[in-house]
Amino acid sequence: MKNEYNNLKREKILKEIVKNEWYFFTNVNNIKKRSYCQDDSQTFIFSRLCYWGIYNDIILNSYLNDLIDAKNNNRNLVTEKYAYMMQYTDPSYYKSIEHKLPKISAFKSNIINSIMLIYMSWEEDIKNKNSKLLDNNRDLYNQSISTGQTTIEQYFKGELTSYSESTLNLILKYYLSAYNKGINLVERNLNNLHQL
Repeated sequence: MKNEYNNLKREKILKEIVKNEWYFFTNVNNIKKRSYCQDDSQTFIFSRLCYWGIYNDIILNSYLNDLIDAKNNNRNLVTEKYAYMMQYTDPSYYKSIEHKLPKISAFKSNIINSIMLIYMSWEEDIKNKNSKLLDNNRDLYNQSISTGQTTIEQYFKGELTSYSESTLNLILKYYLSAYNKGINLVERNLNNLHQL
């Protein structure tokens, strides 16, 4: 009975997260025109449920608080995520909007870099062992700046930058624990996605 209650509670939190993310995503103002994926709620919701489904309840609650806090302060975390990515894909445009974005402390930057080391090692492991799972539309890394194409590394770094320091701290601890146990959380997420 307790497990059933906990599962229902977790499901409710996941739905609340994705509902808020969808609201932010569909309200992102693009530079040129609205992207077709901003009207594809089914794909968005499924992929985000797969992604957030790899995390524990403590992280989910922390991130839900990030979303609620952002909404209360008229911030769009998904807009910020894509804006942070532009420092790699369109550096000159990024410079023109950087002042509108929350400043990234050295502490937050260090947490992000630590998470990225683990995350990219998991991506590399999948590339070497089971590359069919990977998103072939994106390179893992891109040596040249400003190609306009977002790599997996750039995308996830932009994603992490939109999270609070509290959420990032929890994710780092979770990643370290999984890594030490030989669990590849990227693989877990991709396996969920391929169950379509």
